[in-house]
Amino acid sequence: LSGKNNVSLIAVIGGTETEEALVSIAADESVRSTFTQNVAELVSKYNLAGVEIDWQNLTEENTANYAALISALKETLADTIVSASVYSSYADFYGEALSQLDQIVVMIGDQMTEESENVQPNLKLDDVTAAVEVFASKGVDKSKMIPVVSLTGKSFMGANGLGTAHQGVGSGNEGLLSYAELMKKFDSPDYTVSFDEATSSEVAVGNGETIVFSGI
Repeated sequence: LSGKNNVSLIAVIGGTETEEALVSIAADESVRSTFTQNVAELVSKYNLAGVEIDWQNLTEENTANYAALISALKETLADTIVSASVYSSYADFYGEALSQLDQIVVMIGDQMTEESENVQPNLKLDDVTAAVEVFASKGVDKSKMIPVVSLTGKSFMGANGLGTAHQGVGSGNEGLLSYAELMKKFDSPDYTVSFDEATSSEVAVGNGETIVFSGI
């Protein structure tokens, strides 16, 4: 698969609700060995350029085992990219593993939630910069960082723009609006979409609804 049309593929292993499995794998040397061999077979079978570990909700007690897992992958996959999805809120727990990784994918979460009394940007440029700087302070070369900006939005009913109050549950509170859904909504004249210079974010105001999202 990898290599076609000048595209290199990296398999992401982990993600939401897989941390318990990763804890078990990383804690046992024998299981780590079996895991890394299985990953190597996956890479070989599909001609992958590398693998990325997405261990969410990492804790301090797993710092050493996390580093051991990354080290085992680096040793087994000597000529393959070993990457990791990382989260600034857990930055102190990655430890020496950060220096072993070929690249890190910096994940940046939503800033606007239903708990916020007033509408604020879903993601500000400052949030992206801050996340990158956290890992730079840990000694990670910025050329190895890939910040992920999700082009999704959240809508809040009863709001009339940034800084205004919202009333209860909107579609964004219950789930994300994909970029495709946003563009379909904005085909109608019911929304005024603007770019907020102060936060480098997008805001759309409709009839009793405000949508905050990250644009291109």
